[in-house]
Amino acid sequence: MKSQEIKLFILLVSLSLITSLSIDMYLPSMANIMQFFKANYNSVQLTMSVYLLAYAITQLVFGPLSDHFGRKNILLMGLTLYFLASLWCALSTSVTELILARLLQGAGACGGIITAFAIARDEFKSENLAKVISNLSLSMTISAVIAPILGGFIATAWGWRSVFIVLSVTAAALIAVSYYQLPRNNKIELKPNKNVLHKSLLGYQAIMLNKKYMSALLNIVLAFTTIMIFLSYSPFFLHKVAEASSKTFGLILGLNSISLIASNLLASRLTKKYPLEKIIVISTIPLLFSGLLLIIASIFFHAIPQGVFIVSLFLGCASVAVIIPLSVSLALSAVKNSTATAASFFGFTRYAFAGLSVFALGHVVISYPLIFSLFIFIGSLSMFINSRNYSLKERGVGMEQNNPETCKN
Repeated sequence: MKSQEIKLFILLVSLSLITSLSIDMYLPSMANIMQFFKANYNSVQLTMSVYLLAYAITQLVFGPLSDHFGRKNILLMGLTLYFLASLWCALSTSVTELILARLLQGAGACGGIITAFAIARDEFKSENLAKVISNLSLSMTISAVIAPILGGFIATAWGWRSVFIVLSVTAAALIAVSYYQLPRNNKIELKPNKNVLHKSLLGYQAIMLNKKYMSALLNIVLAFTTIMIFLSYSPFFLHKVAEASSKTFGLILGLNSISLIASNLLASRLTKKYPLEKIIVISTIPLLFSGLLLIIASIFFHAIPQGVFIVSLFLGCASVAVIIPLSVSLALSAVKNSTATAASFFGFTRYAFAGLSVFALGHVVISYPLIFSLFIFIGSLSMFINSRNYSLKERGVGMEQNNPETCKN
């Protein structure tokens, strides 16, 4: 990559880390927040659900606006909202106030990731797009290693409020860098259009009719929801069942995230030799085994032993680290125009489904771990079937194109 492209890539990496930091740095503090506000698990769990839902819904707004009014202005608006919301989180005086602040934080956070993927699609050639997105995902997985460890140490040393202070300082720095580094007039800045709503609806209609895009979208949604269910359940399990401190909890999540990095690096190498569809099919197998292991443990022990949970989480992270970036690459490659709209749509669906699932299952997984286990297994099985069917279709299309008789007809 050229010097200018490297600078742009570093900025895109920084923007893509916002969501990861907001979730992974926050997780170790959830038990402390429960104790501080004397709140129950479901109330604190709601701070995660509303963040995901707000993040999902606002993507339907930021994506089309970014396509029509330019990446820079929408990005700065989202980062400013995120900065103010993070400060409010740090100053919250009740769990209800924290829930409202997290809602706004999720709304502002989506500006970073949406524009990052959209700019990547705008600025990098199609043959390099999969590599760029994979590297963006790798950066997010690296932050998934560092963030929970850092969040655990910060929460232990200075309290849970200090986590949000760090996030607000990060947002302020990104606002300054984005303002000065992103030029106002270049090809990622599009001219305003009066028919924004009409064209946005047409854009959503077009991508929903795109079978290749929708197939990749299904994998993205299921994989992301699966890992979010794992992560949202882990504070309760590791704090209450295994009696782990915030620092220990952060270390467990951080060390477990090594599987994310290893799998992502492996995926980057495999994409040079094998079709993306085939890699995705194989990557669903560890997650299938993870779900099966959880079901067996739930049936025989009527609970999930600590070792089984950690091993299952490790396998789940390994699978998702491959499935999501490669599926994102397939989804964006299937769309020629309105890339920010396409990115915002798969962002909306995966975060909305994950947020609703976390909220719904949060009331039952504590008492019925088998439901949690079945959700993981059914989700992974659905991904395997969908990926395999699509891979067979793509192979069939390739054989037809290479068949001389078919070409003549």
